[in-house]
Amino acid sequence: MLFPFIAIGFSPSKKESEDLKKELVAIYKQIAELEEQLKAKTESLHSKSMELEIALQELENLQKNLTLDFNVKNYELQDATRELIGGLKGNSKRSRIGVKSLKTLDDPHGKGGLAVEELWHNKENRIASLKEGVEYIIKQWKTEKKRVMD
Repeated sequence: MLFPFIAIGFSPSKKESEDLKKELVAIYKQIAELEEQLKAKTESLHSKSMELEIALQELENLQKNLTLDFNVKNYELQDATRELIGGLKGNSKRSRIGVKSLKTLDDPHGKGGLAVEELWHNKENRIASLKEGVEYIIKQWKTEKKRVMD
């Protein structure tokens, strides 16, 4: 207890009074130092918080740009696939790469299954990649070019 004599009505001597003043000054000094430390930590945390907010905004912008780029590239790939499917529709079932109509499970409009055309790898009985389709077209083109040149 800091001032035990006050509770019992004790008057401090001059020396005790000076000691108490020194103790009180030391306590106020310690409080001021702690307040300065708290202020410095608060400012530091605020600064770090602002840096993190800026970094987060940059990451959000990067994500938006990447998403946009992905969507553009995905559309381009879908468009290229549609073009390739359009060009391969007349291929026979005996060719390595062709077009196959696959039924989807449900039509959202209740009209039964919808047919979806896919590039099809006839020899391996699976959907073909766009790369396989392009390689097939290039091979066919080279063969035709060679035949015409001879």
